[in-house]
Amino acid sequence: MLFMSDGTNTQSVVGIQLADDLLADLHLERLVGEDRIQFLESFLYVVYMRVLQRVIDSISTKDQEELDGLMKKNPDDLSPVREYLLSRIPEFPRIEKEVVGQYIKELVDDMNLKMQEAK
Repeated sequence: MLFMSDGTNTQSVVGIQLADDLLADLHLERLVGEDRIQFLESFLYVVYMRVLQRVIDSISTKDQEELDGLMKKNPDDLSPVREYLLSRIPEFPRIEKEVVGQYIKELVDDMNLKMQEAK
């Protein structure tokens, strides 16, 4: 769900709701337009890289090579990468949720620290 994309600039209702929920969790509901898009793209990139770091060692060298090929073939569409990882790693959804939760916690903690320092 996290990495799904249809290769266009359109968002599904589910995607919009997830983005709204994320921004609400981080108290960033006022982000709009390009700022909103940039934040969400940055968030997804960090999560994507962290998920890959967690799972890359759990798949075979052959699977790593196939994954690399998918990433090169579809650099702007991460859904094939996610589908591939789902097919190879049964606990992938759990890992994905953990990474998202950890990253959100880091962002919230960092924002709270900055708010404390600003006082």
